[in-house]
Parts: sequence; C-alpha cells; structure tokens
Amino acid sequence: MLLQIRKREEARFNKADQALPDVTRHFHPVWRGAALRDKPVRVTVNGFPIVLFRTADGRAAALKDECAHRHTPLRFGTVVGDRIQCPYHGWTFNAAGEGHAPGQPSLKCGVDAFHAIEKLGYIWVARRSTPVTQMPEFVEHAEHLTGAWAGFERMPVIEMTIRSSLGPVIDNFAEIEHVPYVHKILGWDPADAPRMQIQMDNRADGSDALAWGPQREPPNTLLKLLDRVLMRRGDTSLLEYGFRFSPVHTIFQPGWGDPVTRERRSFSVRATSVLVPIDDQTTRLINFSFLKLHDEGLRPLRKIVKAAAWLSLRSELKLDAGICEKQSFGDTESLRGMRLDKHDRQVAHNRKLLDRIYYGKGAGDADRDDATGSSEERA
Repeated sequence: MLLQIRKREEARFNKADQALPDVTRHFHPVWRGAALRDKPVRVTVNGFPIVLFRTADGRAAALKDECAHRHTPLRFGTVVGDRIQCPYHGWTFNAAGEGHAPGQPSLKCGVDAFHAIEKLGYIWVARRSTPVTQMPEFVEHAEHLTGAWAGFERMPVIEMTIRSSLGPVIDNFAEIEHVPYVHKILGWDPADAPRMQIQMDNRADGSDALAWGPQREPPNTLLKLLDRVLMRRGDTSLLEYGFRFSPVHTIFQPGWGDPVTRERRSFSVRATSVLVPIDDQTTRLINFSFLKLHDEGLRPLRKIVKAAAWLSLRSELKLDAGICEKQSFGDTESLRGMRLDKHDRQVAHNRKLLDRIYYGKGAGDADRDDATGSSEERA
C-alpha cells in the first residue's frame, strides 16, 4: 500500500508539462524558522511553489501553494487552528494536505503535502515520499557540533540571492583559479598563482579538493590584528572544499597550516553553503558558518576573531555572488565549447553529478568526458 501511495505521489510531481525539473525529493532549507509566524509564506524551489504556515501547536507545515478547488494560491489565505484556509471559497487543508470543502463536506479533496522539519534555525522541506533519513548528513553534525564540526562554534547564518542559474554558481565554488583575481582576503596574490597547488578527489557521490599556496597580504582595511596575530604574509593558506548533491551544497574550510598533515594554526572557518535554485535565473545561497580556534592564546580575543571571521566570510561570499552574476551574461548553462584546463576537473565532474543525482537525469552530455576522474594536480 505504501509503495502504491509513493508511486502516485511520484507521478504527481513528475508532470510532463513542468517547466523546470522538480527537485523537491531533496531536502532544502527554504525559510528561517523564527520568521514564520502567524501568516502563511510562499517559497519556491526551482519554480515549484510551496506555502509554509504554523499550526496551532507551533509546528511548521508545508503544502503546494495551490488550492485544490480553483487553484487559488493558499499563501493569500489565513491560518485557522491547524488548517490553512483558502481566501476564495473557504476550503481548508491540514498539514497532511487533507482538505475540507465547507459547501460540500462529503467531497474528498487534498493538496500535495511536504515534510517541514526545523534544523539549524531553518525550515527544510521535501516531498512526503522522501525518507527523513535523507536529510543532508552535515545537518545533524553541524547542529550538535559532532564529527568534523567538533570544537567549532556557530556564527550567524549568511543569506544571499544570486541572480544566476544554479550551474554557473556551482562552477564558481568548485574551482580555485579565480581566487587571486576575485577575492581580497582568501588565498594568494595573482603573482603567486603559479605556486598554487591542488589535490582533487572526484567520487560517485560528490567531489573534494584541497588547495594551498602562500597567504596574500591582507587588505589595508582589515584590522592590524589580522595581519600581526591571525594571519601573516607567507603563511600557507589552506582551502579545503567539497560538494554533495542532495541537496546541492559545498563545505568550505579556509585557514592556515600544513597541507600534508592538515594541522591548522590560528583559527579556521567551516562554512556550509546550501545552493537552492529559486527559478532558472536565481539561486539562493544559505551559508551555515562555524569558527574554531586552534591557538589557545586567541581565547581572550574570541569575540573579535569571531566578528572578523564572519565579516570576512560575508565579504568574500559577496565577491563570489558578484562574479556569478557577471557569468550569467555569458553562455554558461553548458560546458560544451569551453576550453577547460586541469583545474576544471571538479567543475566538469560536478556538472555530471548535478544532472544525475540532483536532477535525476543521465550524465550530462554537455560535459567533457576527459575532464573528470580522481586526480592529484600540482601546478
């Protein structure tokens, strides 16, 4: 019986006339939990409309933003107890999507319902047929500061709307060549670009990389504290980053240390950016960031370090967003015709995983077959 219900649900979500691929089988963070109060809120995931509301006991609920009767958007309605009421004819729907028509109480009706789970201060949604166990692995570790997040402390979430489709945004976060030319704090100066080194590991479910090079001179606008205590010109800048695709997210850990032992000095940031496509021209970046002090001598300066690290991260993410928006003016939806180099292996691999894992298609034929595979490249 459960299998039949899931098959019917899959059929509803995979309509042939849908303009954009439906990706609601993956969990996505869509709204700050604290911002969902007494009024319904509409969100979109790759063009798919979802309405969020809170029931009388404070639980978050998520339904397709479309009344079963005459397809009026439910976001214009009101919350009545545990149900959301359509503003047009008063039909109501509970958190499971079960409907009630006041003018014909015996009529069976309903709308598509979603999981609505609050984690890390956000409401994560996915269709009901998606097992809760498919919540991204990092979420529990980040929420409880376990695993790779042990010893870190949370920083405020950073949100950005990027006026670019998802593909080019992924490409930007999956390569390192842009660092000397786009960024101001991270990594190395343009003059040191030839000294940059990188290791890549492209896997069936994602990709990981570690890049290192001499730390660039901090901008003059930074506190001298950063220059003298936290990071120094000539330090080895370590940029560790990886991608996963359910949903699309990158885990990025910049800092300083030894690329062989992975031992780090001063402090490091662990920043997980979930990339949520709003439509075919807009991507929402939601960054869950954390700080870890590696030098106990910095403990008295913890608040200053934390503020400086967060402001620096936000500044660098804005630069990423800006270059992605510039890329959107070019032909970047496909990699076909691009002259890729060895540093783009992760880019090409990630495009294939985007199609196969995230969109549920076959391997993208726009990617270069010779640009993928596990590798260790040093330049």
